[in-house]
Amino acid sequence: MTDLLELTTQYPVTGQKVGSDTNTKAITATRKKINPILNFRNNVSDGQIGAFKQQSTGDCYLLASLISISKTKAGAAILKNNIKRNKNGNYTVTLPGAIEVRKDYARDNKQCYVTGSYTITKEEIVQARKNSKKYASGDIDVLIYELAFEKYRKEVLKTNKINGQHSVQDMAGQYTGHGTFAQPLEAGTTNDAIFILTGNKSKSYKVPASSVASISSESIKSIDVSDGRLSQMGAERYLDLMNKDPDRFAITFSLKLDNGRGKHGYHALALSRVDDERVYFINPWNSKKEFSLTKEEFFRSAYNITVSDFGRSNFSETIINQTYNACGAIIDPFNIIVNCIKTNIQSNKK
Repeated sequence: MTDLLELTTQYPVTGQKVGSDTNTKAITATRKKINPILNFRNNVSDGQIGAFKQQSTGDCYLLASLISISKTKAGAAILKNNIKRNKNGNYTVTLPGAIEVRKDYARDNKQCYVTGSYTITKEEIVQARKNSKKYASGDIDVLIYELAFEKYRKEVLKTNKINGQHSVQDMAGQYTGHGTFAQPLEAGTTNDAIFILTGNKSKSYKVPASSVASISSESIKSIDVSDGRLSQMGAERYLDLMNKDPDRFAITFSLKLDNGRGKHGYHALALSRVDDERVYFINPWNSKKEFSLTKEEFFRSAYNITVSDFGRSNFSETIINQTYNACGAIIDPFNIIVNCIKTNIQSNKK
């Protein structure tokens, strides 16, 4: 996996670079100072999401969600309040969305193993740190959330088994990605993770995978959690709102990664900020590095844009948002066809 500290991402379809907006030489020069932080120098939780690096577990959906939530004022407060340090040094983690899941099962009189409250012991933290290839290195709060979410996922797997049901995407309390009892964190969606972590629903803009331009992976190495579908115009509207009010919106998206051998995968990232021309994002592979795309490049390559609003919309804003979204829904099919044609033309030229 390419070290993001030395990364310049080549955008293979357009030939444009998805580059870091941080000086690479400056970061490389301070690398020795950064490494100890990413190797758990902080031993006590402060409830804040600090620097970390994703390891071998495919939980980018969870890590990107933690980053995006932490960028909002209200979301950061929820994450901090979820973690309580006990007198014995253990931690109790509350997952608000998981509690809502349990209530939903109770209303349906179905068996449910989901508790919503998870004890993370000192011994579990020590053991997880020894298994450094599995869990994210760096901030202890990120590790604590990984361990808590892992326990939540195991409860969901048990609940699905006892009820004879299968995972349903976008359905909290049923969806487990590719998770198994041995590897419960493997794969997932950010709208599900954001809901479980905060109890906050998301709006998602999804486009067919075939119409999304790929990025070289060598370069970038029963509660419906989705509150509505976004059109591209609706998503653009939320980017503008995030530009004006950056503490309010948690936005994640995925990139289609090409490993150069004909195989593709999807990797979740977190938007960190937006300006008039570009969107800036953070990769869970190293949360200290920020990258950017022009808005045109973003909508050509972004897959599954998820928006969680941690503020309150007044009546006029709601009407405007709905109008943008409705108009965009009419235009979207045409845009998808145009983007597919552009992608094919660029591919043929190569």
